[in-house]
Amino acid sequence: MTTVSFKEYLQGVIHNFCTAENIPCALTNDAIVQLISSLATYKEEGHSLTPDVFLCENIEIMRQVSASGKILPIASGTLDASSIKLALKRCAPLAIGGWAIYIERNSTDKKISYGLIWTNQNPLSVSTTDVFLDPELDTSIVYATQLSENVVLIGGNHGNTKIVSLSPEKDITNPDIPIGNLIDVAASDVVDDIADEVAALLKRELQRILKTNHGTLIAIVKHGNKVPKEISKGIFLREPLSIVDKAQEFKKIHDIDSHNILQSQILLLDGMLSCDGITLLDTAGNIIAYGIFYKSTNDQDKEEQIYGGARKRTYLGLSELVPNQLKAVLMKSQDGSIECKVE
Repeated sequence: MTTVSFKEYLQGVIHNFCTAENIPCALTNDAIVQLISSLATYKEEGHSLTPDVFLCENIEIMRQVSASGKILPIASGTLDASSIKLALKRCAPLAIGGWAIYIERNSTDKKISYGLIWTNQNPLSVSTTDVFLDPELDTSIVYATQLSENVVLIGGNHGNTKIVSLSPEKDITNPDIPIGNLIDVAASDVVDDIADEVAALLKRELQRILKTNHGTLIAIVKHGNKVPKEISKGIFLREPLSIVDKAQEFKKIHDIDSHNILQSQILLLDGMLSCDGITLLDTAGNIIAYGIFYKSTNDQDKEEQIYGGARKRTYLGLSELVPNQLKAVLMKSQDGSIECKVE
């Protein structure tokens, strides 16, 4: 009788990943396997936690390239599975609001030290994760995070990425691709002097929001165009919320008040995406409406409410409006998969 072990298969996948990332260390290989297994369904006191984790060779290099350089050392241990689990237990509840977990490995001494690193920075700059995964850094850094329950993303600063699904039902692609496609459209009519910053802001915040959101729909309409009648029922703001105006103000003044005002817009977007229905933006970075329900013109008497499997049907209906009436539509399913259609 032959025993088939998923752990052995995963070890093989991670071995190939580590080889490509120039990490020739069997202990590190095993540590990453444990990290994936733990992050897939990580909970403390019954609450799901989805920390960002960076496994590095030299925390000082990460400090130097981060915006703040702030770290909070917690403890050290041996480079093995039990220490990885203990590091998560001690650090995961603290890895919120801009704090991420770092695990510094020393393959020679077979030791790790771990703690937290502050990753918040200028909201208009590229994400700290992108900074840490810069292939130009003279070190190896591995990033790991849960995308949804039983789905973990790992990436290295030498350009390799794996999405590991511990559920046989899930086949999920890298969410950065559909999110990036959506952001390209959402910022396509933003004025040039702030377009790159707005795109970086929206990308980083949508990555964060969609990571914890259980399911949502986003539609993008051309700036100045009429909203399609299929999505005309919902909560339309009297005046669209302009992320661009607040971003320009922060870029010009760069003080705590302008920062807080910009962040307040993002928090509202976060809340809207947590509501039932579709959140509507335009191509100039404006938030137009939320809680919208889709009504197919093929069946005027049946209003498709966005619950459960209806989200997929609504996404397909919205997709038919691209590119003539909508410029893009994105769906995140409850299982964590993300689909996007753009013009």
